[in-house]
Amino acid sequence: SVHLGDPVAAARFEREAQTAARLSHPHLAVVYDYGEASDGMFLVMELLDGETLAQRLRDGALAPAEAATIVAAAAEA
Repeated sequence: SVHLGDPVAAARFEREAQTAARLSHPHLAVVYDYGEASDGMFLVMELLDGETLAQRLRDGALAPAEAATIVAAAAEA
């Protein structure tokens, strides 16, 4: 999280959260809200079913075709 004691980082986080909240695409999780808590700033995002990329990589490296599919989806978004 972004610590509130760093005003430059907090301002950057807020700008990026506002930008992310305006984006809409099937390959992007929706950002519903953002805010401050006692220990830092946070995003409220859409909960998606499935595994994360980090979880998938625990099973080993991606095959080139699988990696290309993931990268293409991210680039499209």
